[in-house]
Amino acid sequence: MPGLIDLLPDPELFPDVADLYGHAAWPPHCAPAQIWLDQSRQLKRLVANSPLLQTAHLVAATSYPTIGEVRIEGGKLKMGARNRPGDDTVPILSAAANFGNAQVYRSDSNHQNLPRDTRVINAVAQLLSTGRCDLLPLTARTVDSLLAPAASSSKHGGPIEELPAPRQEPMLTQRDADFFMQIDWPFADGVVLPQWRAS
Repeated sequence: MPGLIDLLPDPELFPDVADLYGHAAWPPHCAPAQIWLDQSRQLKRLVANSPLLQTAHLVAATSYPTIGEVRIEGGKLKMGARNRPGDDTVPILSAAANFGNAQVYRSDSNHQNLPRDTRVINAVAQLLSTGRCDLLPLTARTVDSLLAPAASSSKHGGPIEELPAPRQEPMLTQRDADFFMQIDWPFADGVVLPQWRAS
């Protein structure tokens, strides 16, 4: 499922995930083809350098503790602590950093509630009709200040003290990750057909 591989974090923003772009780093029973990992890595650069981002409007949240690390350990996908600012799913580093002239607006909703948030819905309608909206802008300076503690915690932006905040049940649980790691991915004519192993 190459589309899922394209959701891997950008290794230029999250250096700790660079190993995930090598076939050999994955457990043998679920290792994606190297060509897909390479394509996913190249896609990150295409998106980051897209001229569309020069005129884009982004909506992001910063007040929810969000996972900012993932690795494979003992054949299982291991997610780091929820210690990065974000929307409970997407870290602000991924959502609003290094996007050129894109205008970023702040939302108070977590990731799964963004499409239901009346203020966000109204903002989208306003942006489409007038190019402006009532949401407060999220400046590059604010994003940088949010990222500063994480960046100074280790040379790779490693774990910082867990951010205190109430949160809802995560959208992807360890049980979900274990389920996806049970897939054998045989490659035939460039098409991947999942074959489920009995657990």
